[in-house]
Amino acid sequence: MQFKKYTSLLLLLLVFAIAKAVVITHDLGDEKNGITLRGKPTAFPGDTNGVGDAEIYYNLTKDGSLVGSIAGMVLTNSSGEFVISFEAPNITGTYDLTTRSHKTGYDDQINVKTVNVYEGSLNLTVNLDSYTPYEQNSVVGFSGRVVDDACCNFKPDAEPDCYCQLMSNQDIQYYVDSDLIGTVTTGSDGTYIGSIDLSSYSAGRHHFTFRTEKDGYRTGEYIYYFDISSKSIHTISGSFVDKDGNPISVNLQITNSTGTIVSGTYTGDYSFNLLEGAYDFKITYGSYEITINSANINNDISEILLIDDIPVPDDSLPLTLVPQKAIGLYSGITTYNSITVKITYDDSGITESRMQMKGCLSWDYSSRICTGSWTSISATKDESANTLTASSSIGAFVVGEGEETCSSSNCDTACSTKTDCESVGCNWCGNYCSSSPCLTCHSSNLTACTNIDDCYNAGGYFCNSVCGSTPCCDEYHLSLCNQTQCESLGKKWCAITSSCEEEFCCSPQHLEMCNNETTCVIMGGQWCDDECKASCVSVNTVTTQYVYVSQENNTYLSFYVSVLNPYNAYMNNTIIKLKNLNESEYTVEPQNITIEPNTTQQFKITIDKTKATSTDYSYTIDYLMQFPDEDKARLYSFSNPLNIDWIDLYVSLPKEKTAPGKNLLLNVTISKTWEDVTKVLLDYEIIKDNKSIYKNHDQQFLRKSLNFEEKLPILTNYSVGNYYVKVEARIGERKSEFSRPFIVKREFPWLLFFLVIVLPIIIIISVYVYVKFVKKPPEYVAVPVIKIGK
Repeated sequence: MQFKKYTSLLLLLLVFAIAKAVVITHDLGDEKNGITLRGKPTAFPGDTNGVGDAEIYYNLTKDGSLVGSIAGMVLTNSSGEFVISFEAPNITGTYDLTTRSHKTGYDDQINVKTVNVYEGSLNLTVNLDSYTPYEQNSVVGFSGRVVDDACCNFKPDAEPDCYCQLMSNQDIQYYVDSDLIGTVTTGSDGTYIGSIDLSSYSAGRHHFTFRTEKDGYRTGEYIYYFDISSKSIHTISGSFVDKDGNPISVNLQITNSTGTIVSGTYTGDYSFNLLEGAYDFKITYGSYEITINSANINNDISEILLIDDIPVPDDSLPLTLVPQKAIGLYSGITTYNSITVKITYDDSGITESRMQMKGCLSWDYSSRICTGSWTSISATKDESANTLTASSSIGAFVVGEGEETCSSSNCDTACSTKTDCESVGCNWCGNYCSSSPCLTCHSSNLTACTNIDDCYNAGGYFCNSVCGSTPCCDEYHLSLCNQTQCESLGKKWCAITSSCEEEFCCSPQHLEMCNNETTCVIMGGQWCDDECKASCVSVNTVTTQYVYVSQENNTYLSFYVSVLNPYNAYMNNTIIKLKNLNESEYTVEPQNITIEPNTTQQFKITIDKTKATSTDYSYTIDYLMQFPDEDKARLYSFSNPLNIDWIDLYVSLPKEKTAPGKNLLLNVTISKTWEDVTKVLLDYEIIKDNKSIYKNHDQQFLRKSLNFEEKLPILTNYSVGNYYVKVEARIGERKSEFSRPFIVKREFPWLLFFLVIVLPIIIIISVYVYVKFVKKPPEYVAVPVIKIGK
């Protein structure tokens, strides 16, 4: 009985001893606008019941010194929960937030939490008049909005375009080439509007800068580079409609010497701007393809092209054809070299050799009437593609079967091209075929050519006022002139190339005048099939995406280059090479491929930074291209520099083993290659058996590099075994990943062993010793018996 009594007393003492171990758990909230700490003191680890009416004392210190007057005490509520909230200090840095719990009958517990206070930032958006280059003496309008995005920065799950506070009455300074031009102020909704006069700036590259700041450290800035052109800008607008005014869908492509300016499909209305100059307009509509060659844009154009798909048969079409396709055209462009019309016909049920094209260049578009006459158009026939292509002028065109075929007996009426005319033994007289000798100036009768223009058009040389077939120096054949002859014609003699030119000599500014490869290269050009140009070909880099991935003991830099083939020919054997790097230092996927016309191919380039001997990551693209109108393939090369910024991430584990209920301590180092303060988004993930069992998000701000510690909880229900921790750092599209293994292993519960096994034994032994040897039982003494009575 005595043993049971002491055992019950022991168990009561044991429960009381366990209940004295108070643990504070807490979560840290927003660390920018204010610091909020929420927690719940519990009786022992794993307990879900909080301790009510406990006193929670707190203070904020830096390097052991109290920060301001941030200190105090709060009480837990009836559920044992508490909230501490106070305004963050108006400076940045790392602080210690210390909490201590106190309640009679419980042991005090002290916890220290590291707090990082960061700078906020103003989010400045700028919208500019979209066209660049801008015209000289123009005025550029701008508008935008300013918001304080500090609280968004501290909400990892917030939407990217969220904002927390519109900044009213906020000044925005705007600059041109670092010169302060003026200031605008935001309204009550945080928006602003203004304009910049460019009349005092010369043609060339410039930049706008828009800047705002608040409280001396929260700033927003936007920089926009632009060009000012000395040429005028003209608006090209109109509608692609049929003759009845209904919208039609056409494909439009506008190009000049620099490449493609406009490309896309338009239905109905269109509008865009072009700099003054020469352009080729290519319009594809159904079975028609019309090209306006070398159109001179020197004023606004209201209509590029009106298209009338003339129905067949129709009385307005020529009787000398059995028409199959017919089209009428009108253009607001009046100055151009020529119009090229390609019409696709149906070759079923026809005699294809009789297909011809006729045109009316005085076509009344609105009335569908030829006010002149239909004449044969010299057209190139492609029977494999079922097309007829001719170069003419604006008007109406029709293709169909002719009633006659070209022959020596009817070449005057049936032969419409120089090739057909001469192939049957007739004479081509400038623009018509004749069975009789040409009486006017032509290639077989040069002496009839009395001026240099007619002589040149007939294929002759005009020397000493006589047109002949013997090569000689004249204004159309300057390459045959010596210096004396050149200067006598009033032309310019270029000594470096020993050539006679109209106005300019071979120079870096006039590469087109360099007539051989040697002088072309000396002047900094490239020799491109008997022509000197700044570069042989221009391939557009559509998009470039950089991804930086870091792994333990192996570091790679990977990025993607997408290449557009803008030509109607195949780019064969396409290969990408990196300059200044050996082939063992990088890989490219894919290689030696064909890029089809008007398609894009993406290449992945991976550099082994542990082997790379250079940081100049420029690349070249080499390929062969065969154009339809050429009899040989040409090797092209295109170069482009890469300016890559990346971030680096390294994570170490001071202890690679932990136990359930403990924390996994990470030492994280982040660095980047650029200087400005940038927000880094961090994702933490714990992985077991290829399954994610824990995720958390955080963010840091860094200028160049940052080192900090991060604790990840290992919950009590985690099983023992091998795990991985994965950390990913992201700045915009750039990211860096790092993963490390660790082991979860249960610790031997020494405290529990002591309380449950050892302590009871000690108490039992102590009680036994006390009872046995210290407190002796009373000795029994014989008492004499007293008899009363007899």
